[in-house]
Amino acid sequence: MGLKRIGFSNIIYFIKSGLEGAKFNSAMTAASIAIMVAGLCIFGVYSVISQNINFLVRQMNAGYVVTAFLEKGTPPERAYEISEELKKNENVRDVSYTSEEDALKECIEMFGEEAAFLEGLEAENPLRSSLDITMYNIAASQNIADLAEGITDVASVKNDSQTAEKMVAFTNGLQKYSIVLMAVFAALDIFIISNTIRITIISRKDEIYIMRYLGASNSYIKIPFIVEGILIGLIGAIITSVLVLGCYTVLYSNISTYFNGMMRIYYPTEIAFDLCIKFITIGLGMGIASTAIPVAKYLKV
Repeated sequence: MGLKRIGFSNIIYFIKSGLEGAKFNSAMTAASIAIMVAGLCIFGVYSVISQNINFLVRQMNAGYVVTAFLEKGTPPERAYEISEELKKNENVRDVSYTSEEDALKECIEMFGEEAAFLEGLEAENPLRSSLDITMYNIAASQNIADLAEGITDVASVKNDSQTAEKMVAFTNGLQKYSIVLMAVFAALDIFIISNTIRITIISRKDEIYIMRYLGASNSYIKIPFIVEGILIGLIGAIITSVLVLGCYTVLYSNISTYFNGMMRIYYPTEIAFDLCIKFITIGLGMGIASTAIPVAKYLKV
């Protein structure tokens, strides 16, 4: 029976045979699924963390500023000149000016009813005028800070980009460890699934011999074993999707309140589809790859 003549009834046969093979070696099938779920969960944790960190860094890019405090008494005209000089840098998005008087007003508004201790400071305002510098990429913040510090009439510069830099460094480190762990679990899973398929092939050698005798094509004999690997990969991907997304939903409900209105992490629904597609793609790929080895070795038809 050639592959071109495979119809709906044959597809049902392939799926049924794949399920029977998985059921026949239920212990090894369960082990294969468990190992695959463990590996995919590691990938899922890395993916969720890295996506959210990148999302937070993008939000920080949009709202992050380097503040250049000017020398006391610097006139607005000079502040404008400094602003224009900073804008010449390709990494600078915008520069906004805050006068000494406006800085004091903002400070009074910030303290609200507790601002009584600030009364009388209008005559001898201790605050400095400043320039808030926004940029296209927070990674350039230190360069911008160094540039501002070198300009005459700039007294000091405030740059707190270490948080974002640490987040990015954490993501890079997590990626390295996740890749190593995933590779270990993938190799172990391929080994177990390959042996599961090998045992299934050996146990069905009489049936395979009869199919050969009746003239079944190579594809018709091999496909049920490939389907078995696909089913193992698909089941592992589905279980992982439920576990990872379920845990992330619980985590989101508990930590989302800690973020202010300026920043947030992804809603579970925003990453669910992307994660499921990744899990299914990796699961199916591992299932097919694991099946190809024993099929090529033990089914030389």
